[in-house]
Amino acid sequence: MKNCANFIFRLRWFCLLVGFFVSAALPIHKTNATPIPGRCDAKTDRTPRYALISAFSSEADRFISEMRRNNRENRYEGCIVINGHRYSKGRLRGKDVVVVLTNISGSPE
Repeated sequence: MKNCANFIFRLRWFCLLVGFFVSAALPIHKTNATPIPGRCDAKTDRTPRYALISAFSSEADRFISEMRRNNRENRYEGCIVINGHRYSKGRLRGKDVVVVLTNISGSPE
């Protein structure tokens, strides 16, 4: 029984190391997305928000353009860049939201 536990322990470490080296060897791609127009100077806050995570800029642009209507249900509060990702926050259809553009999709390039 002790040999089995030792084997499982070593197997877990082996899998962890293999996963680490494989992930370290993956290429890092820069984004070719068109930047969203406008200034990016919003402040962070602690407001609970729905995250609208988009892989394509056309999806994110649609949400942001709707927020920029600035009517009773929609309000654009600006954006902030964190680690190269742009987070646009505001109110969309009466809900506090943050729109994130990931530029990551499941299809190969």
